[in-house]
Parts: sequence; structure tokens; C-alpha cells
Amino acid sequence: MIAAMAYLYRVTQKEFYLDAAIRAQEFLEEKLCEGEALYVSYRDGWRGGRGFLDDYSYEIYALLALYGGTWNQSYLRRAEGLCEMVLKEFSDVKQGGFFLNGEENEQLLLRPKQASDGAVFSGNSVMAYNLLQLHYLTGKECYQSQAKRQLAYLCGEAEDFPTGYAFALVACLEELYMPDKIVVVCKEGSTAGISPCQAPLDTVVRILEAPTEEYPLHNDRTTYYVCKGYSCLPPTNEIEDLL
Repeated sequence: MIAAMAYLYRVTQKEFYLDAAIRAQEFLEEKLCEGEALYVSYRDGWRGGRGFLDDYSYEIYALLALYGGTWNQSYLRRAEGLCEMVLKEFSDVKQGGFFLNGEENEQLLLRPKQASDGAVFSGNSVMAYNLLQLHYLTGKECYQSQAKRQLAYLCGEAEDFPTGYAFALVACLEELYMPDKIVVVCKEGSTAGISPCQAPLDTVVRILEAPTEEYPLHNDRTTYYVCKGYSCLPPTNEIEDLL
């Protein structure tokens, strides 16, 4: 629901959708989080047990949607922290994919691993999507390698029944057909003439708070690098004509 509200805000530009998404996230942070740990429930001051893979994967997805609606770096950093927790606590390092329960959950005789998608998408499929998005948004190669490993696992699982892996196929499409990307290099923290509501929903927007060797400022002003697939346009200070 947090992600849905964030997307609605970007489509309609109605602030109350974004406010609802932010309030819901603040509730989760206050009542259901402790450091990088998530919990499954909250009632009358009491929290339930530690979260499972699906809880983490959907929270990361929500944080990425909130980042897309606000460009608030704290949401992206929080998503990275939770992703690191998933990689540490839930990974099946031998056969690929992620277990349903983590190292800190109640230990069972077996550790189930759900890959197929039903009415609710599996945590494994959502994590494949999350890892790809984190790679696109941060440029960190570690997320790309983890995403490729996760997609290889899902493709193996889906080989005999691909229609049972709907969201895994969405993640595969994101990897095969790289989304358009805008890199915003800020001058003194300003993103200047573009807002989250202006950027197309299917475009990845990466915000750099300072120039880098790869992405320097152009004309000493906030600079935009626009890439479509593997082709990038020259850097510009005026983004409106490219959207």
C-alpha cells in the first residue's frame, strides 16, 4: 500500500497520497523496526516475532517507491540496509535464492524456500526486482552481481512453469531491457528544474549529491545525464526538453 500511494502521488501530484505513504512508513519504523530488524506484527505496545523474507522484500520495495516519489536519500539508504540484512540472514549460498525464514527466526526442522508467485508475489521474485533497482539507483556492482545470481535461480525454478512466476518475469524484463535512466548531479544540493512527478514512472532517477569523476558538473550547474538503454545523451543543464 505504501508503494501504491507513492505511485499515485507521482501520477496525480496530489499531496495527500504521499502524506499517507510517509505516515505509514513512519508507523512501520516506530512500531515494527529495531535497527535493521523487522517484526511481523504490533498490538498494544507488543511486537510479534521477527519478520520473514516476504516482510523484508516488500518493505524494501515500498522504500524504493517512496524514494521515487520524494528523492529522499534516507529511504534509499534504508532500503540498502534492509537489503544487506536479507543477503546476510536469508541467502541460500549453496543453491541460490532466499529462504523464507532467516537466521534470527525460530529455527524449524526445514528451511522452506518459496519461489513461485501466487496472488501475492514471492519474496524471492520481489528481491530480484529490488536488487536490480538498487543497482540502477546506486551504481553499485555488488547489487548487479546479486541480482544476476537471483535471476539465474528464478529462471531455473520457472523453466517448467513460467506462468507461475509473474513478478520474476517482470524482474527479468527489467534486466533484459534496461529502463531509461536520469542521473542528476546536484549543485549545492539542488535538483533544479525537475521533480519526482515530472520523471516518467518507468525511468530510474539517480541523485548524486556531489559530482564524481564519472559524472562531473556541466557549466558548474546542476547537471543531467540521460541514458536510454546503453546510449547516453550529452550532459545538459536543461532537462525539460528531454522528458
